[in-house]
Amino acid sequence: MNKGLTPPETRRFMNSAIEGTDAQKELLEFQGNYCCKMKEKHIGRITATYFRKFLKQHETEINSTKTDAIEDKRDIGEHNMTKIYTVIYKNLTEAGYAEKLAVP
Repeated sequence: MNKGLTPPETRRFMNSAIEGTDAQKELLEFQGNYCCKMKEKHIGRITATYFRKFLKQHETEINSTKTDAIEDKRDIGEHNMTKIYTVIYKNLTEAGYAEKLAVP
């Protein structure tokens, strides 16, 4: 059964995807300029705070206003994670970190 990633798993995926890339260098530069109180272990990493802000910034693309169409309310979280994947995937492909593959 396909299940979506939890927010911590999504952050781990995002951090592994940018590790050693120009995107991580840009993140380090941004954090150096704007995040003076950041813990050392979070430097160069996408944190929970960043991830929450990402979700808030893209909430119109991610959150569903038609949750009544989902019969089992427990599936709402999975439905929203699918939308999150769509936004993240779109951003990663546009930035050149991922490419669209043919469905087997």
